[in-house]
Amino acid sequence: MKMFFLILAIVIFVFIISLLFSKIKLSINAEKSKGQKLKIYYKIKFFGGLFSIKKSSKREAEKLKEKTRDIIKEDDIGFFEKVKKAYKTFCAFKYAYKNNSSKLKKAVYAKDINLHIDFGFGDAMATGILTGALWTGIYNVISFISSVITIAEPNINVTPNYNQDKCSVRLECIITSRLVNLIAVAVSVGISYLKFKRNEKLKTQKKK
Repeated sequence: MKMFFLILAIVIFVFIISLLFSKIKLSINAEKSKGQKLKIYYKIKFFGGLFSIKKSSKREAEKLKEKTRDIIKEDDIGFFEKVKKAYKTFCAFKYAYKNNSSKLKKAVYAKDINLHIDFGFGDAMATGILTGALWTGIYNVISFISSVITIAEPNINVTPNYNQDKCSVRLECIITSRLVNLIAVAVSVGISYLKFKRNEKLKTQKKK
C-alpha cells in the first residue's frame, strides 16, 4: 500500500512539473461584420495539443451598455471617494507593472498575428481619410502591445472600399507561454502591488 501511494505521489509530482513547464498555446479568432455581433473563438492547448479547451462567445452592444449603466447611487462625496480609491488602485497596478514589465515581456509571446480589415463609407474622400487614421491607430496599438509582451511581425491587411458602405474585421493570433512563468510574474506583480499599498499607508500615517 505504501508503494502504491509513493508511485501515485511521484506520478502527481511529475504531472504538476510537466504542466508548469509545458507550453500553453492560446489561439484567438475574432470576427466582426457591419450589422452583426462580434464573434470570438479561442482554444487553449496543453502538452503540445494533447489536451485542449475550446470556447466561443458572442457579445452584443446591449450587454456592454448594461455593464456601463449609471451605477452611482450615492452623493457626490461618496462618488469622489470612490474615484480617489480607484485612482490609488490604478497607481498601485501601474507601479507593479512598471517593476515587472520586462518579466511579463519575456513570459508571453504572440505569433501568427493576422489582421484583415475591409471597410468603406461609400464616399472616396471619407474612406481615404479614415484609411490613414486607421493605419496610424493600428501601429500605435501594436507599439503598445509590443511594449507589454513579445510579438512577432504582424500581417496586417487593410482594404479600403471606396464604392461600398461596409465594415469587416477578422483577427487571428496565437499566444504562447509557460504556466510557471505566468505564475512567477503574477507573484512578482502581487508583491509589488502590496509593497506600493504598504508604502502609501505609511505615508498617510506619517501625515497624520
